[in-house]
Amino acid sequence: MKTFIPFICSVIVVTASADIVENVVVDTSQAPSNYVVSYTINPPIGYSDCVAYIKAGVSDDNGNNFQNLCDNISKHYSGDINKSLNAGNYSFNFQPYAPIFIQNAKIKITAEITDKFLQTTGAIWKCVAATAPWTKRFHHQCVVFDNKIWVLGGNDINGMRNDVWSSPDGTNWTEVTLAAPWSKRADHQSLVFDNKIWVIGGDEFFGEKNDVWSSTDGTNWTEVTAAAPWGGRYDHQSVVFDNKIWVIGGYVNDGYKNDVWSSSDGINWTEVTPAASWSSRVGHQSVVFDNKIWVIGGYGSGSGVKNDTWSSLDGTNWVEVTSNALWCGRLGHQSLVHNNKIWVIGGYNYYNRYNDVYSSPYGSAWTLITGSAKWNGRNGHQSMVFDNKIWVIGGSEPGIKNDVWCSPPE
Repeated sequence: MKTFIPFICSVIVVTASADIVENVVVDTSQAPSNYVVSYTINPPIGYSDCVAYIKAGVSDDNGNNFQNLCDNISKHYSGDINKSLNAGNYSFNFQPYAPIFIQNAKIKITAEITDKFLQTTGAIWKCVAATAPWTKRFHHQCVVFDNKIWVLGGNDINGMRNDVWSSPDGTNWTEVTLAAPWSKRADHQSLVFDNKIWVIGGDEFFGEKNDVWSSTDGTNWTEVTAAAPWGGRYDHQSVVFDNKIWVIGGYVNDGYKNDVWSSSDGINWTEVTPAASWSSRVGHQSVVFDNKIWVIGGYGSGSGVKNDTWSSLDGTNWVEVTSNALWCGRLGHQSLVHNNKIWVIGGYNYYNRYNDVYSSPYGSAWTLITGSAKWNGRNGHQSMVFDNKIWVIGGSEPGIKNDVWCSPPE
C-alpha cells in the first residue's frame, strides 16, 4: 500500500513554546526512507540568540501522537535537535527503521525555547541627542562616573581638545571644564579606578604622551606621573583588572607595540610582558570578561586589520580564542561587556565604516545583532554601558559627529 505524509509549509512565530505542525507530501512506499523535516521560524522582533530544542514525532489526522498508538514506530521518528533560534529556514533528517503504513499521517514538531533573551539591545537604537553641545569629535574618551556619562578630550575640526563634559541622561550636558590641566589630546585612554576618573597617555600636537592624571570630580586634576615607563603612546588600551590599571599595546615612537603594563596606583608600573602572543597593534579594543583581559581586533603593521580575539588570566600568558571572528577585520571599533557577553560595535577597515553590532558569550562564536544600526557607520566613536543600555557617542563617519545614541531605546 502506498502511503504518504501530507506536509504543508507554514510560517510560525515562537515566543515561548509551541507545537509546530508542518506538512509535506512524502512518498513512504519504499522504506526505510530519509525524511527531511523543514520549518521556518520568524521570531518576534527583539528575540534572538535563543536555543530551541526541537522534537519530531508523528501524529494522525486527529492529532493523536503515534507514540501512543504505535510505540515501535514512533520511537524511530523522535529526536531532539538543538537549534539556534534566529529568523530563517531550518531542516533536519530522520530515518525510520520501517515504512509508515498509516495514511494521512503528519509530522509534529514541538519547539521548546530556552535561554530566551529579549534582544532589542544592540538591534533597536534611539537618538537621544542629534547635536550635543560639545563639539563634533572623534578619538575622544567616555566613561561612566558618578551616575553620569563623561566625554573627555578628542579631535574636532579645530584640532585636539582637553575639555570635559558630563550628562545624567545623554541629552542634557554640562561643561565641567573647558580646559583641563592635562594637555589637549586624542587617542588617549580614560577609565574609572579608585573612585576617580583617569586620563592615560594619548597623542598631542607635539607627540605621544606617557603622563597619567586623575580626578575625583572632573574639574580638579592631579598629575599622578609625568613620565610612566611605558613610553609616550597613543591608540593603546587601558582596563581595570585585578585591582590594577593596565596599559595594553598601542603606538610608541618606535612603532606598534604588543607590550602589557600594570600599576596599582598609576605611579609605579610593572612591565608584565614586553611581547604578548598577539601581534603588535593599534586601534584594538580591550575588555575584562570572565575574569580575563581580552584583546579584540585592531591593526598591525604587516598584518593588516585583525578580527582575532585573545584572552589572558594574568596579562602574561595569552590564548588565541579565535583567529577569524564572524565580524570582519577592523580597527577604531568599540567593545564592551553587557548581559554576560562581549560586544563589538562599528569600526572600519580603512575602506568601509561599519554600523554593525555583534555579541558573543565566549569570544569565539559571534552573533550578528544588526548589520545596519540607525547610526551611520563610523570609527573613533565611544561606547559604554549606562542605565542598562549600550551607548554610541560621536565619532567619524567620515564627517565628525556629536550625536548620542542608546539601545534599547526604553
